[in-house]
Amino acid sequence: MIDDIRPSGSQPLGPFVVCIVAALMLSGCSPPISGQIRSQVTYTGGFGKIHQNPGQFIGETVILGGKIFQTRATDTYSEITVMHMPLDLAGVPYNLRFTRGPYLLYTERHLDPDKFETGILLTVLARITGTQQRTVSAKSHTYPAMRILEIILWEPDKKSRPNFQIIIGGGMG
Repeated sequence: MIDDIRPSGSQPLGPFVVCIVAALMLSGCSPPISGQIRSQVTYTGGFGKIHQNPGQFIGETVILGGKIFQTRATDTYSEITVMHMPLDLAGVPYNLRFTRGPYLLYTERHLDPDKFETGILLTVLARITGTQQRTVSAKSHTYPAMRILEIILWEPDKKSRPNFQIIIGGGMG
């Protein structure tokens, strides 16, 4: 019990802890990725390792952040090219200077390129599926490719609140 872990003569911690937890819940301090989805994460290491050797991580489920570089939508799928950014403790991308490179996200659903426009920050839960080759400035590059499970777009001027949340799958498989 919490009350048993305190110096003699001090007040019980239970009411204090309850007040703190209630205050955090009321203030909206909850992680942007749902607990159910977050529980599906199987790899929590750095993106740098994924970028160096994506094939080693096929099948792993990760939470990543970044800035949208390009969105392509067809009749059968949508693809987002993202420049990696680290996530802060709240799950919000920050500081593009610490990028470990680009990655590709895809879904079988149509994503509106006007909503997923260049420069928008995102947080994504995705399953690593392999690699894709892309040519940039006449040079071929290999990008980690991932299927979107859940994605959050952040308002450009308010990084503390998601613009909207899209759940694209959510199941394992």
